[in-house]
Amino acid sequence: MVQIDALSICLNINGWEMMISLGFLAAACEDVAEEVDHLSPLLAFSILLNSVQPVLSGVAVGAGWQSIVAYVNIGCYYLVGIPVEIVLGYVFELQVRGVWVGMLFGVLAQTTVLLVITLKTDWDKQYFFILICAVA
Repeated sequence: MVQIDALSICLNINGWEMMISLGFLAAACEDVAEEVDHLSPLLAFSILLNSVQPVLSGVAVGAGWQSIVAYVNIGCYYLVGIPVEIVLGYVFELQVRGVWVGMLFGVLAQTTVLLVITLKTDWDKQYFFILICAVA
């Protein structure tokens, strides 16, 4: 078990090393570097949302709301994200930027819904319910 864990860590580090060197290889082209510069704000917003959303999903799953999280995921990605991607990326011809913004709208919608659910929850009652279920 320990050997497999160690191998997994080593292979992940090796993958990161390859991503960094191949990223520099691709960025060596002046046109690619300029496009990366234009996409950087979207990357920053993606990192922010992708840091908050998993925490909120984890809270909801930990509270036993797996089915709610699944419906939120499906609704936000298929009813918000993909339509916005199609409209911005292909109708308005924003291409990669439009597709990425659409994806961000889906993640933002998911984050917002999960945040509202988390903030509206009476955690004292939730804790009591979990204790009752654990005892039973």
